[in-house]
Amino acid sequence: MRHVDFKERIESGLKGDKSGWRRFLTRPFLLTAVIILAVIVVAQIAIIIALISIQANLKASQNIPAGQVQNNTGEPSGPVPAGPDSNNLQFSFTDLFSGSGWKNESKSDVYQDFFTSSISAPPVYDWRKTPVAIPNDGSQIIAAKSSGKRAVLLTAAGNIYSFDSKERLYARLGLISVPSGANRGFLDFDPGTGKWIAAVVGSDTVRFAVLEEKGGEFKKLADFTRGVAESGAVADPGLSCRGGTCLWLYGSEFLTFPENSGASIKKIEILSGWFDDKDVSSVSMSKIPEGWLISKVRPGEESKYAADIYLWNGQLSLAAKEVFSSDYPGRVRFGYDSAGKKLFGIYAGYIGQAFEFSVSDNFTLVKVRDLSRSFNARVLGGIAAGSVEVYPEIFGEDGSWWMGASPDSRTPRSIKISPTGGAISLTQDLIAGSGQMFLLPGFEAHVVYAVLVKGGVSGIYRFYDRGYGQKEKYTWESSRINSGVLPVKFARINSISGYGNIKYYLSNDGGASWQGAKAGDFVRFPSDGNDFRWKAELFSASDPYFSPWLNLVSVDYFQ
Repeated sequence: MRHVDFKERIESGLKGDKSGWRRFLTRPFLLTAVIILAVIVVAQIAIIIALISIQANLKASQNIPAGQVQNNTGEPSGPVPAGPDSNNLQFSFTDLFSGSGWKNESKSDVYQDFFTSSISAPPVYDWRKTPVAIPNDGSQIIAAKSSGKRAVLLTAAGNIYSFDSKERLYARLGLISVPSGANRGFLDFDPGTGKWIAAVVGSDTVRFAVLEEKGGEFKKLADFTRGVAESGAVADPGLSCRGGTCLWLYGSEFLTFPENSGASIKKIEILSGWFDDKDVSSVSMSKIPEGWLISKVRPGEESKYAADIYLWNGQLSLAAKEVFSSDYPGRVRFGYDSAGKKLFGIYAGYIGQAFEFSVSDNFTLVKVRDLSRSFNARVLGGIAAGSVEVYPEIFGEDGSWWMGASPDSRTPRSIKISPTGGAISLTQDLIAGSGQMFLLPGFEAHVVYAVLVKGGVSGIYRFYDRGYGQKEKYTWESSRINSGVLPVKFARINSISGYGNIKYYLSNDGGASWQGAKAGDFVRFPSDGNDFRWKAELFSASDPYFSPWLNLVSVDYFQ
């Protein structure tokens, strides 16, 4: 019998008819052997092709400048910085500008604001004590307000003092008959009616007075009394009037009344009902042209506290849900800029939050900028959760936002947010030691007034904001960041929080040479060095009221 080898058996099966295939398939071991052989051949071919491709790429890369990569045609396709690999050790560093420990003082000339933790061009301003001298009448100033044409001060004795752009003092003593135990007051101006409304809070009653002013002279049109609601409630007290109607928020009730009649004081039940809800943490209000913004802070779903914003214009409607969310209790304050039709809102907690909002025609709040990084515990005065001391009073002027601490704060503050979003504290030296501070809009562009009370003596200061320094550029250079002797081979700017014309540089030789850097791109240093630093150059804008600024820069370096 002739022996048929493996090859002949396969050829016989392939050349035959269907019966030949059947004979082949009836022997599974033959089919398995064929499949294994095919897999081995294909794998060997793939390995050979890959080796040829790698060798070709290695040869081509010798002719490509560092930082470029070939495309499918073999031509450079643009800069793609070469980066580190898994053999490099990675380290990260973030500067929050809260101190000067990482600042090279001899090479840096930027302004560093330790309250807002930011750097910028140096602010330029003038302070001058005005000739407006409030007599020491034995009673403290309890409220202050500016209409844009006149600033008015109210004392616990019911005296009214005022001044205008000529900075001449007008006084009307004993105009308001105050309740016993008077120790707190509120003032507001209604631009719709031209009237001033005052409230003086006593031990168990509050006295309201409607005032008219002509040429600096005040007269009382009406006054009425209301019992003080129980204390210790969640209300952020306030008096706010527009279009002849006032809202009064104090203790555990929300009231509305027409400016000319105390007989028509009504409790707003739907709002006052919030105070019966144990889940409500705080309630506050702010006046805008469309009505009043009412904020309610409550427990949130994912965070411990959430703030909802409502619009009240005789009816209550939800404007935005969970505008703020925080792990800390707090209160909401808003400022309104009628020229830009925008809002600035702050959640004043141990760690604050702040947003600038645009306001649509149907009154929908839209977050435009997140400025929370500038409102840390230093700015808001908090020293522990639940112990916040500063609830800012906010107003817009000349495209900037100005914030002063509420009058009952034990740690007065004054903050300016520039049109570019940079935050700086302007009055810390002046207000040091003050028991109270009232910050008021001025009567011309870039002017504000500060009423300071130190040791029971009042002083009124005029602040003229001149913008920022106008040198071509200002520099922040770090000191050495890395440690040890291993060379730093690669680095990158990882993330930035700031604004403006700013250039960034990295160095691994202590600043002897610098490599330009862009956020996210790797820099490969041309030679080994083990003294890693970073640098920013802030270029001044043509408008002196604009400045580049930074409040966070994060860098990575690889050894």
